[in-house]
Amino acid sequence: MNVFIFDKDITPLGIIDAYTSLQWTRRYCKAGEFTFICPVTDSNVLLLQKGNIIWPQGDKEAGFINYVNFKLDENGQETITVSGKFLTGYTSRRIIWDSFYISDTAENVMRTLVNKNMINPTITGRTIPLLSLDTVQGYTPTATYTTPDSGRDNLADILELISTAAELGHRILFDYANKALKFEVYAGLDRTTSQSVNSQAIFSRAFENVLSQEYTDSNDNLKNVALINGIFTTGSGETEVSTAVSVIVGAETGLDRYEEYIDGGTQSESTEDADGNTITITQANYETALENAGAADLADHAEIKTFDSVIDVRSNLVYKTDFDLGDICPCINKAWGVQVDARITEIIEAYEGSDVTVTPTFGNNVPTVFDKIKQKMR
Repeated sequence: MNVFIFDKDITPLGIIDAYTSLQWTRRYCKAGEFTFICPVTDSNVLLLQKGNIIWPQGDKEAGFINYVNFKLDENGQETITVSGKFLTGYTSRRIIWDSFYISDTAENVMRTLVNKNMINPTITGRTIPLLSLDTVQGYTPTATYTTPDSGRDNLADILELISTAAELGHRILFDYANKALKFEVYAGLDRTTSQSVNSQAIFSRAFENVLSQEYTDSNDNLKNVALINGIFTTGSGETEVSTAVSVIVGAETGLDRYEEYIDGGTQSESTEDADGNTITITQANYETALENAGAADLADHAEIKTFDSVIDVRSNLVYKTDFDLGDICPCINKAWGVQVDARITEIIEAYEGSDVTVTPTFGNNVPTVFDKIKQKMR
């Protein structure tokens, strides 16, 4: 497979067809990552510069280089290793700058936040060149976002939270032919045995389409009931009245109940939106926002069930035709007594010479230490 290199303005710079390894990690609710290793040549040195865009031919997404490493080994072999994130990672370069109160479908909330912070921001220097919104799809899950009274959120973190809670993917599509980038919210397909709309995709050793499997079932990260407390204020100055507001999300009981506390902060009944318009927020609006914040945080602390499988690319199921990122598929291992319908939340494509492997992760993956630190900071 050829790998094309572009500058940040999507001007083509060259093609690399001889390389040691490409690991292309696609993710459903946040930006993917890549690592690319190739020999040192004059051409490769010029092409593989920080900020340049790398695109595996035919893919819907591309990545930007943010790390370059040169290495000379003991045998005198020189290699270049570059890595970075998919273009969806551009969202991490922006905070949610202005004050917002948005309660809408999750798709519209994400589109609004991207539009106001990357496409049509009040400060023109914050604009991401060539980026626009793709066609709205009309997905029905809802979300609410309110700017905290103190501090500002990173845009990428909030998009990930909303995506996870709504079970919707988001990405920046790469259109080199038209020199365009499109922000898209999308949903995977249901490929389980309980439906008949889409072709089914069952992963099992019995169907000889799985080379290896690893299953994890863990409650280490689990929280399923959230108490969210906040303060709602009306009036101003001497007439200001503060009302304590408390909501509970989740209804588990006994030993099945894993509780957490979330500080909902303070919300005034009068605030300004990103366009400077004064909007009035009722206490009911605020309670809905707290409920949505609790649901999003619980989704980030869900029971961990992952089914990592290395797929036989020559089997009965064709990658990107019979299954793809975001699809919900049955995973079976009869010897372990495990059968789950799980969403493909990550896919690692690995290209090394003529060898190609595809490793999907079904379900929510085990959080890393860094993930847990981010959760603590939210």
